[in-house]
Amino acid sequence: MTRQATTRLLGMIEDGVIERDTVITAALKYMSEAEVADMCQHNDFFDDEDEDDDTDEEDEDFEDVDEDREVEGERGSRCSPTCGWCGACA
Repeated sequence: MTRQATTRLLGMIEDGVIERDTVITAALKYMSEAEVADMCQHNDFFDDEDEDDDTDEEDEDFEDVDEDREVEGERGSRCSPTCGWCGACA
């Protein structure tokens, strides 16, 4: 199976069409907390001792995420699975 959207989005990052940090933030806000934790565990991003840390402060940064998981894009538009502005969602 070809990962067309992934390949397109990575190409847009390489071409400077969209900022890497914008994509990272959008992906993390779109994913559930369980999905983020699973990704971090799968990629060994956290030390075992970090799992017990209180994450309330970090969670405050993501409280403004809409229920439909839209996030602000750098162009002032919205980026969601159907936004169409970033190219990866179209």
